[in-house]
Amino acid sequence: ACAHARSPLGFAGLRNTGTLCYLNSVVQQLYHIAPLRQAVLAVDVGALGCEPKLRRFARRFQRLLYEMAHAVQREASPQPFLDAFAGVTEHFSKAQQHDADEFLNILWQRLEQALKDTPQWPALNALTEGRVQHEIRSKDASKPLVRHAYEDFHVLSLDIRNRKTLQDALAFYIQEDLLTGDNAYHCEEYACKVDASKRAMLERLPPVLAIHLKRFAYNPASDRMEKLHDRLEFPTALDMQPYTVTSSDDDDGGDDADGGGSSKKSYEYRL
Repeated sequence: ACAHARSPLGFAGLRNTGTLCYLNSVVQQLYHIAPLRQAVLAVDVGALGCEPKLRRFARRFQRLLYEMAHAVQREASPQPFLDAFAGVTEHFSKAQQHDADEFLNILWQRLEQALKDTPQWPALNALTEGRVQHEIRSKDASKPLVRHAYEDFHVLSLDIRNRKTLQDALAFYIQEDLLTGDNAYHCEEYACKVDASKRAMLERLPPVLAIHLKRFAYNPASDRMEKLHDRLEFPTALDMQPYTVTSSDDDDGGDDADGGGSSKKSYEYRL
């Protein structure tokens, strides 16, 4: 058998030409999301109405996924795609190591710019797009107030310093903060500051949930960012319902967030 032949299991790897582990890990994970891979491969890149650099980026990404799926070699080269990605990303150095989370977020932005007018984009975007609800609630009974703001995400970033499990990090993410004293919330309706609570909850979960663990944290003693090496445990099956607005509504005695009693399965994820 040829030493460079594709694995009998049917998988092909990505060649690491140096400082590309961030790219290889992200692209490998995206490739194994079958609906995402199929949607990208179905795009008619020649018909894209975006600028030539973005069209070249889309074509190179599509080509990379195709080679991973069909090439006879045991590895595909990400270099042509990397060249195209650098061409549409300002201040991006191909010779430097980059953060995988930052790379993934920029990749999604470029995919949206290139594919937003295609038939494939709505379903492709919905695969990983969730929504966070930010809530501010007055603690002063004489000045009732509730404010909601919403933010879409493709990657859920969690602080893990001093957390032992993924569930601990998620619980910290939705933890209520109090706004009092100098930090009290300025309420335009009452033209004054009021004591309030602030919290974030997950308003909508995507079919595929990407979680980023913040492995770097600022150390005031050294005045620099340092990598965290603490152990963090995570389950192979994860119930996300406790971290959603539905859970908050249940605690308040209200109805489900979607008004129809969502299936428990819609909150369960498997690694």
